[in-house]
Parts: sequence; C-alpha cells; structure tokens
Amino acid sequence: MTITEKKVFALQQYHQEIKYLEQMSSKGKMLVAFDGDVYTFADSEIEWIYEVEFRIELDKQALIDAYMQEGYEYITTYTSSKGGTYAYFRRPKSVVMERKRNLEDRTQVLKLNVNRIERFTLVILVAVIGFYGYQYITNGNLLYLVIIGLALTMAGYVALQRRKMLNIIKELK
Repeated sequence: MTITEKKVFALQQYHQEIKYLEQMSSKGKMLVAFDGDVYTFADSEIEWIYEVEFRIELDKQALIDAYMQEGYEYITTYTSSKGGTYAYFRRPKSVVMERKRNLEDRTQVLKLNVNRIERFTLVILVAVIGFYGYQYITNGNLLYLVIIGLALTMAGYVALQRRKMLNIIKELK
C-alpha cells in the first residue's frame, strides 16, 4: 500500500529531512517518489537509511554511479523552482558503511543567502533610518520614531535569522 505525505523542508533542514525519511522507514515505509511537495511511500520490510544530495548543477549519471559504489539505490531527483536539484538515495540499514555526504553545494547556496540577507538589511536600514530620521527632525512627529523602532526590531529579527543560517553552515562543514 502506498501513502503520500505533504511536507516541505528548506535547504538548510537537511538533517530534519533525513530524520523524517528514516522515521518513516522504521514504520515500514520506503520512499519511492518525491515531487517537491509530496513524499510517496510504499510498504517495505527492509529498514533504510537515506541521503539527499543537493547540487547546483547536476551530472546525474556520475552522481548515481558514485552513490551506487557506496551501496545506495537511486530513488528520484527533484529540480527546485528556486534552482538546484535534489537527488534521493537509500540503502539498507543493515549495510554498514560510512555515510557519504557532499554538502558543498548546499553550503554555497546558504552562504549566498546570508550575503543577500546582509545586503538587503543594510540597504533597508540605512534608507528607513535616514528617511524617517530626516522626517522626524523636520516635522517632529513621534510616529517617525515608531517607524524607526519597528525597522530596528526587523533588523534584530533578520540578524537572528542570519545567525541561525551561519550556525547551520558551521554544522554542515
């Protein structure tokens, strides 16, 4: 019997996705397809371990060959609308080998995201504080100080997200 589950994992949620797939495997379900939103599982008597490889540019056959040498089976690939391709592999949990993990492309994209966050936040903060600071000085309306306060609060939130992203990059290395 096949079942489907709609779940979404972000690029930085690599470990959570693997954990989810392996939890399903421990319940007797193996991944047979993924379309970006929906995971499709079939019954299995074998317990599997999974790897999800992310590549910016995919040489599909070379990747499949490399994983097959490690005892993995190819399941499926999914090309993201945001760029990059995810390749899904599994092997029986009973096969004892070192797990292959190539996280370079994933790390590279996360670093680009951090860079975008930094640039976006800097431009917005300078613009908002400059414009509304000028308006406050010119007009003396306290509403402008409230807007500056909200912008600084947003900057704090973005800084927190940036720190989380940097911690994830450290974990992936």
